[in-house]
Amino acid sequence: MKRVYCWLFPIMIGFIPALLVSADDDDYLETLEDASGEPLNTDMSYYNDRKRPPVRLTGREEIEWGEFDDTDVTTFRTTATGEIQFPITKKYFGSVSGRTGITTTNFNGDNQFIDTGKSSGRPWSDLYEVALRFRSKYVINDRWGLAVASWMTSRWEQGSSLSDGLRGAGAIGATYNVGDKFNFIAGVAVSSKMLTGGTSVNPLAQFSWMIDERHTFSTTGLGLQLRSQWSKTITTNIYAKYTGRRWRLDDRNDGVVDGGSLRDRKVPIGMGVQWKFLKDWQLRTDLGLVAYRKLQTTDEDGDSVDSVTSNAPGVFGSLRVRRRF
Repeated sequence: MKRVYCWLFPIMIGFIPALLVSADDDDYLETLEDASGEPLNTDMSYYNDRKRPPVRLTGREEIEWGEFDDTDVTTFRTTATGEIQFPITKKYFGSVSGRTGITTTNFNGDNQFIDTGKSSGRPWSDLYEVALRFRSKYVINDRWGLAVASWMTSRWEQGSSLSDGLRGAGAIGATYNVGDKFNFIAGVAVSSKMLTGGTSVNPLAQFSWMIDERHTFSTTGLGLQLRSQWSKTITTNIYAKYTGRRWRLDDRNDGVVDGGSLRDRKVPIGMGVQWKFLKDWQLRTDLGLVAYRKLQTTDEDGDSVDSVTSNAPGVFGSLRVRRRF
């Protein structure tokens, strides 16, 4: 065991600079978020005990507030997600999921706090998103596995179109289990760029460490979280991460931002409480602070047009309901 840690931890530490450098890539944060997520269940008994492959439906409502210069920005995001997991063979498992959502923003103050190419009115209209993802994992033996994922996502402003904000990505990585307590995955992610065309190739690294029967410390996108199982029905998550989204803007009259995008990057620090109140029902609520948030507009070449950073930490909250069939 000690010999394994001697070579495993240097590999993990070596990925950190590469991940931090890649975080400045326009589309990398979204790629890392999409590649992350709850692991696939690779226990055949989980599927044999059910009459059909498990299906999960999730609805989530988020609210976030922040102050930029003299303008209060309140964001409401509603998403719905469906996922089905299934065994392909006794050692090969897969899942298909889809997501759709809408983000509405209210502005209180000077609407010109950021240049989005509009001379009057709201800086941007409602924002839409859809995503389709396929994940799979092949179990080689008790220690090694191979994980593959591919997905298509689109984020666009009202007036633009799904095709304008479309981008695709894929990831492949090797997984390694150190006993029953530690799991590590390392690989690469390849994604297309929303505006400029071409592709980007970035490192992908995630880990999960079961400290004891109650606590698990792991990565979540470009961040960390501590998950605690207090009972069969109550679970808490404490987390901090660097995350971001990007939307294709509708064409403006101002040619500077024609065909441009809106980038929203932030560092949420929060706590989530999950309650399994019925056999196949879960309810989760999150509260926390947005320690840092930056909004930026770019032109059609991806070059910055304008940017603004929040004056002080903001706040956020969310409510999630999940049903498993």
